[in-house]
Amino acid sequence: MVSDAKKRADEKYRKEKMKQVVVRFSPRESDLYEHLEEQPNKMGYIKQLIKDDMERGGSMNTKTHYEFVSANKGTVTVDVTGEYRDRCKDLAVEVDGAYKEFDEIDGGSADDVINWIVREGVEFEGTRSMWFNAHYIASVMLDGDATEQEILDEAAAMTEQGLADWREAFID
Repeated sequence: MVSDAKKRADEKYRKEKMKQVVVRFSPRESDLYEHLEEQPNKMGYIKQLIKDDMERGGSMNTKTHYEFVSANKGTVTVDVTGEYRDRCKDLAVEVDGAYKEFDEIDGGSADDVINWIVREGVEFEGTRSMWFNAHYIASVMLDGDATEQEILDEAAAMTEQGLADWREAFID
């Protein structure tokens, strides 16, 4: 049996030294909650995700400014203009004097950004360049789930048919 003194000492240690975080999931995030519930060691799983994220530079420390040179319109500028909230961010894009704000978008909405850029008349060196820029905005700037090098590697590995299929599916 554990003595009362030991219980008090353990409780004092927990209060003074240990840190605790509570995570709440909205009904929209039920898939996240269900995935976590499937993990046999939830604490270990979360800590490993954090360690992996720290090794990548931290997803909340995503890039907030990005520029690329188009084939015909000069520099295209993309900036994160708002705080990360509800898994979304605000972006502002400038092309040859034209300016557009995108409110509360996530990586899945990055194709909307690229479509607007294309409608502004921006030409890319090719579909691979377009794919890279769309995925850089989505995965590096918005979601923070990839590095620039990972996107470069994935772009290099894409087949011409895969690129054509992506363009047909996502670009107006």
